[in-house]
Amino acid sequence: MKISLIVNSNPVAFEFESGARRFRSELMQLRLQLPGLIGELSGEEEEAELYEEVHTVTADYQATVDDDLILADATADPLTVTLNYSIYAGQRVEIVKSDSGGNAVSVVPKAGDTIEGLSSKSLAAQYDKVILISDGVHTWYCEKSSELL
Repeated sequence: MKISLIVNSNPVAFEFESGARRFRSELMQLRLQLPGLIGELSGEEEEAELYEEVHTVTADYQATVDDDLILADATADPLTVTLNYSIYAGQRVEIVKSDSGGNAVSVVPKAGDTIEGLSSKSLAAQYDKVILISDGVHTWYCEKSSELL
């Protein structure tokens, strides 16, 4: 997989031998390391955005490092999605409340981790979502949240 970036007006090319998950992780680390990063991805960007692991859950769920998208259906009862430890820098997971019922979906980190300093994130309405990125230490950062839209 090849990507081209523009850093401080200079084109830079990177080549990755691995699949989409590793590509996303390495790309996130590049973004953190290159504060002058501007421009768009080229090449196989679409492949990198595919979800490899999608889970639909209807009860409390322990996320794994392999989860990309978790569709949480809290129709019957409120449910909690517990994140994996934030030990892989650039790990990305998206959690979506898929039902229209009144029960909330709580997203909580493992003990010792936080979501931008908080102990949980609540998804109350249908299609509320949060996209989280791990710093590889003890924090999950919100790339996008329905609260921000």
